[in-house]
Amino acid sequence: MSAEIKLNGEPVGILQADEIAFGISNLSWDPYRSFSHLQMAKAFETGSPVFLEVSHENKSIRVRLVGHSPNHIRIERLAEAAITIRQASIDDAKPLTDLAYTTFWDAFAHHPKNAPDDLNHYMRQAFSLEQITSELADEKNIFLLAEIEGELAGYSKLIVDTIEPGITAERPVELSRLYSQQKFLGTGVGKMLMAACLEWAKSNGRDVMWLGVWEFNPRAQRFYGKNGFCVVGKHTFQLGSDPQTDLLMQREI
Repeated sequence: MSAEIKLNGEPVGILQADEIAFGISNLSWDPYRSFSHLQMAKAFETGSPVFLEVSHENKSIRVRLVGHSPNHIRIERLAEAAITIRQASIDDAKPLTDLAYTTFWDAFAHHPKNAPDDLNHYMRQAFSLEQITSELADEKNIFLLAEIEGELAGYSKLIVDTIEPGITAERPVELSRLYSQQKFLGTGVGKMLMAACLEWAKSNGRDVMWLGVWEFNPRAQRFYGKNGFCVVGKHTFQLGSDPQTDLLMQREI
């Protein structure tokens, strides 16, 4: 009997049977017995919040590792966040613009394959207040917002009746974006948004949901795979002057 351990969403080790009682109840075990100092160090190098998740059978708990290095940390159990999902309106244009810009930057700005000039060019076009306002006004675009205690924690964007070669559907909906704030990673925001997107699609008679995910984003690929999406092709995503390759994935509703 053992429990899987994930560090910032990545599997890093196994909590053995004699540790499960402590790990699941109060997280009083020594983390270094379960995964390496190097794995911890890499997590802290990013400067972003470090989250640890322990899963056993149907039970899962998440904690935040607080400190400035693996040698100086304390473990804080995260309270279950009350996440609410609602559809965005035109009044949300400014906070949604800020959220969309920040979450895209956090997700991709530090990847070595993304040139700063290409990233900035794309973001200036995609995440201006004028662009987001225009997208909110278009009935084909459905924005869902995740909130925790009144703060925007993440969002998703669906586009109705758009399709590309390789996608097999009669009433398609594209999952164009799904992002959460760094500080809310590990709280279930992504899972809640995905569930809400699928529920919206089902309620509105869509037969297939599809998306494009960057070939160098394995974490997102695993997330979508766990939610029933399968790779069916590829397409080009233009980031500034850089024609990047996205994997096309789809699932039936």
